[in-house]
Amino acid sequence: MENDKLKIFYDGACLVCHTEIEIYRKHDTNSMLEFVDISKIDFYKDDYPVTKKDFNKYFHIQLPSGLYMHGVPAFMEIWKVLPKWRWVEKLTNNFICRGLMEIGYFFFVYVRPYLPKRQNCDSDACKI
Repeated sequence: MENDKLKIFYDGACLVCHTEIEIYRKHDTNSMLEFVDISKIDFYKDDYPVTKKDFNKYFHIQLPSGLYMHGVPAFMEIWKVLPKWRWVEKLTNNFICRGLMEIGYFFFVYVRPYLPKRQNCDSDACKI
């Protein structure tokens, strides 16, 4: 990676996903996050080690080291970076909470394609 920011790959066409990302954006007071909207038409022109199918199915991040992560561990890495969210990572970084979050995320992955799309965004993917 070119900088030391944590790169977040998100679906800007998904209303729930976009809303969550806006919360992270608001709390990124130290500019530690870089946001990449995978719903943009030109997103896939770049060469990524993650397939288009996987980017669309699972939430991904890229650490400053270049390592890609997805799912619950990816969210926890974001929480570690955001000062006001570190307590969430500390509270949930245990066997019971992580297990419950993994179960919840498993169901979310299958429900997400049926969630409402954003009406007003830059991508054609946002049109219902």
